[in-house]
Amino acid sequence: MKFNNKGFTLIELLVVIAIIGILAAFGLLALNDAKESARDSVRVSDLSQYRLAMQLYYDSYGHYPIPVTASLIPSKTGPDTSYEVVLNSVDGSIFSVTNNPIVPEYISGVLVDPFNTLDYHYFYDTDDGNHQEYVLCFYKESVNFTSRYFHSSGSFAEGPDCVGLTL
Repeated sequence: MKFNNKGFTLIELLVVIAIIGILAAFGLLALNDAKESARDSVRVSDLSQYRLAMQLYYDSYGHYPIPVTASLIPSKTGPDTSYEVVLNSVDGSIFSVTNNPIVPEYISGVLVDPFNTLDYHYFYDTDDGNHQEYVLCFYKESVNFTSRYFHSSGSFAEGPDCVGLTL
């Protein structure tokens, strides 16, 4: 008696399905990394737009916008974070919808972090006194809590934390 083997065995099918599953898992991991990098690119682009708007504001008023979020230190303003401003509906910040000093004159709209959470948000502070220098900062998603910050001088760098940056 002859058997006609024109199909696949169950084991062959299971091996192929397992291989496809492993390849799909690697693809999803790579896709997640690409999404993180893309959001970090959006953050860099947003802060670049803020930097341009801040320079235009400086050219008009002779100082950078004053942070409005109250500090724990008396006689100090700021820093402003996009998360705090949105959460507490703060007016007058560069991240607020109302009474924003740079919208719409210097920038078309308010830009906030793609997540805008306690972990991922934008950070803005100026030197106290005459507000001649500022720092803009965000936390990189693709590198665990490494911050990237931009200084009014045009320099930028990466560091461990946005809070406590000295001007």
